[in-house]
Amino acid sequence: MAIKILFFGDSITFGLKDKEKGGWIERIRSRFLNLSNPATLKENCEETFWYNLGVPSENTDGLRHRLANELQARVFKKEQPIVVFNYGINDAVIHKNKNWVPLEYFKRNLVEAIQLAQDANAKVLLMTMIPIADFVDNKINQYQQQISNQDLARYAELTLQIAQQSNCESLDLFQTFNEALKLLSADRSGNFSTDFLAGFYANDGIHPNDGGHQILADLIYPVLINLINDNLTNNVQLRY
Repeated sequence: MAIKILFFGDSITFGLKDKEKGGWIERIRSRFLNLSNPATLKENCEETFWYNLGVPSENTDGLRHRLANELQARVFKKEQPIVVFNYGINDAVIHKNKNWVPLEYFKRNLVEAIQLAQDANAKVLLMTMIPIADFVDNKINQYQQQISNQDLARYAELTLQIAQQSNCESLDLFQTFNEALKLLSADRSGNFSTDFLAGFYANDGIHPNDGGHQILADLIYPVLINLINDNLTNNVQLRY
């Protein structure tokens, strides 16, 4: 059987700033298609369709307005797709002393999005955003906007709560991405350099660069593979 995977998110999902391979989704797809050990997946996986539906600068308000049409165009009856949501950075942007999408609306938007996807018979993976680099944390940019890791932590925490309440899979990239960077940069004494951490971000301190996208791919890949395997197992059971 064929598996469809739909990825929704912002410019990080889109793959911006990964000049080498075009983003973490493409890195995962390439790795998946070049599996040296077919036993990693169920034998009845005939084909996979990967839809990168990330939109630069999008927040959950934008997702709310387009999700139904995106699902209708790509998901048909009796299919069981996988839908991945990765939002939060653009929602948490502070403009005119308030978050662009306040927490209560962020929650409403994600809950509605998950329900739409589940109504389309999809397995949902809800991921938190990654943190931003220290050198831009809480700094005002040229557009008179700012983002803080303190705010992002609140949006990440709410994202995980929503995933639990909505009975969908979750992945805390806000925590694990930071931990992965620290492991890579730590010396033998366990100390790490913030300058080294910044080396996994583009110059804007918000988007991961080639190396940052590879870390994202490494973190997301095993979770996605498990979802694909579960999806295939459930479909095999439904046939009998």
